[in-house]
This record gives sequence, structure tokens and C-alpha cells, in this order.
Amino acid sequence: MPENFEQLNPVEDPAERNKRMAAGNISEEEIRDYLSNPEAVLFEHVLTDKKTGKENSIKVRYLTREFMGATLESLKDSWDEPTFENLKATLENHFEQQEGGSPGLLNAEYYIVTDQADRPIGMTGLYTVDIQGGAGFATRDKLDSEKHYLNMGLGWYSVSKDAQGTGLGKYLLDWSENLARSRGATHFEIETDDWTNSKKALKMYEKSGYKLGYPVEDFYGPGRDLNTYYLDCADQKKKDVAVETVGITEENKDQILQIAKGSFSPERLEEFKICLDLFLSQEGRGGAILKGHSIVVCGEDGTLESFAIYTDSVYKNFTSVYWATAREGADKTKLLQILKTVAVKNKKYILAINTENEDSDLPKEDFTKTKQGIPGVFANGDTTRLLLLTKKLK
Repeated sequence: MPENFEQLNPVEDPAERNKRMAAGNISEEEIRDYLSNPEAVLFEHVLTDKKTGKENSIKVRYLTREFMGATLESLKDSWDEPTFENLKATLENHFEQQEGGSPGLLNAEYYIVTDQADRPIGMTGLYTVDIQGGAGFATRDKLDSEKHYLNMGLGWYSVSKDAQGTGLGKYLLDWSENLARSRGATHFEIETDDWTNSKKALKMYEKSGYKLGYPVEDFYGPGRDLNTYYLDCADQKKKDVAVETVGITEENKDQILQIAKGSFSPERLEEFKICLDLFLSQEGRGGAILKGHSIVVCGEDGTLESFAIYTDSVYKNFTSVYWATAREGADKTKLLQILKTVAVKNKKYILAINTENEDSDLPKEDFTKTKQGIPGVFANGDTTRLLLLTKKLK
């Protein structure tokens, strides 16, 4: 039988520690300590089965490679086949990123629930997309939490079919929220879809206080909303735009910052500086959940005019652009046309751009401001929508 985490840290009363962790109050430092002996049980909890009224004891662990196979086997019926394949690929990238020891553009924590026989029956996770801006695992210590909000998301949340309807799902959702809250998160978000199997989960999210749709008020900070614009490039003719492009490098970093300075609010500029350093630190690294790419557009005289930073998505048909702007007075149209060309070349035809507040340039290039989800993300021509639900935690 694996030892419990409290046996590794005897200073705090074991019963009080277990109670605190079962309520979702666990620090990042404790997780790092725990990972020195990942076979240990993080905490145990007693749930009253809503079906039978029987009390069942569950164990919660941080997901390790040792439990990956059994967890996937237990939860494989919770998703359709393409989504399940995405899960497997994401977890493999997660372990490679974790073993690399450096912050990623997206950072994740995954937890599993097992029964007393150590069979996985549930899973949940926390995400922060540090390249998006605002605060994140890799950036929050460098930003003022009153101006730059920490936003976390729910990652690969699921309960095995045998455990559905027992109350485990609601406990895991509440626990995940509390864990994010204990880390200082202001918003908690859930990416999901309107696939038939998601309907029960959507009802539970809405009952738990989640708001469906865009824009998201105060996402980045007070008065700083998240807006998302998207475009389906699948029916557009592929055109190679005849403009010189390069990538963002340490050599042109100062020029990139000058463009950003003339485009972003002071708070957004502070976030971008940190995200730019994070992006540059990932160059050449493999095994990341999100892989970053950049485009820099130059004028005829070689002057840098505009830039974008985008990532490969875990979704089959989706490109996420987290930063895209042009020098004051320069034409942003060239940059947007190149982004469309890149999306078509990569066969990821849904192009989404996240912005702080409104962006009047994007509708001119046929981008639609998202309100109730984005279709086509999971496959070209698929009408299933990618949905975003958010909840304020404080």
C-alpha cells in the first residue's frame, strides 16, 4: 500500500492536512514535494454515494506515468475517439514538459481519483495559459495581482461511467475550483463543446454558477475584457502573401517591444514583456503542451511593421493567436492575411485571435466577434462548437 503524503511531512497534524487538502487548499510547493514520492496518496476523502447512500472512501493522487494507462482505460468511454486521442497526446506532452523542468506556454496539473483498490474512477486538472497574458504560473510573481488577474482553467475533467451519478463529479469540480482559488485565481474557465455527451455536464456547470459565452468581463484585470474573434479559412483560396516575414528573436526583441509600446495599454504591455521572454525561452524545446510560433512583417525598407505570436492547438482544426498588433500608422492587413495563409497551409482552418477589449481592424478582414462558441474547431466542417464557460472566484 502506498504511503500517504502526510507521512512525508510530519510537522502538520495528518488529519488536519488531509482535511485541508480535501477542501482544495494545496500549495505549489507541496505538489513539488509530493512529486519526490509520487506513489504516495495526496489525500483521502469520504463521499456519500448519491445513488445508494453508502459512504465510499476515495484517494486522490497527482497523475503520474504509472497511473496513465489505467486512467485512460477507465475514462476512454467519456469522450469520442478523436477527443480521446487528443487526451493521450496532451498527457504525453505534459509529462515531457514536466520532465524538462521549465515553464511552458501552457502549464498543467493533473489529478486522479482512485477507489480503495487503486482503480482510477475520475480525473481533473488545472490549466494556465501563460502566453495569453494576465498572470499565470510562470508570470504572476512579476505582476501586480490587483491589475493583472490570474486565470485558471479546468483540464480534462471526467468521471468513469461506473462513478457517474454518485456525486464524485460535483465534488471534483468544487475541489478544482477551490484549488484554483487557493492559488489566487480570479476567474476559472472551462472549455467544452455542445456534443450530445456534454449536455449533462453543461447543466451541472450552469448550476454551479458558470456563465456561457464571450466576451469575458474583467478577464485580464479590472475593466480589461477578453474578446475573441474568429475566421473560418477553409473556403478561402490559398494565397502566399508577397511580404517579407521573419520570426521574433533576441536580435529584434527591442523593436518588437517598441511596436507593442505604441499599441498596448500599460498593463497589457507589462504582460506582453513577460510573455515575450517566456516565448523566447521555449525556442527549440520539444515536449510542450502548446508550441509557440511567431510572424514579423517588415516593410520594403526592412522596418518591422507588425507581429503575431500564435500556438498549435490541442484541437485538430484550430489556431490560437494570443498577440497580434502593428506599428502605429502601419497596415495591420498584411499581418492578418499572412495569418490566414499560415492557417490554410497548416490545415488548421479556424483562426482565433484573443484581444483586450475591442479590435476594429479584425471585422474588416471578415473576423467575427465570438458570442456563443466557435464551430469547426474539432474538424473541418464540423458544426460542433467549442464553448467557453467562466466563473468569478472572488
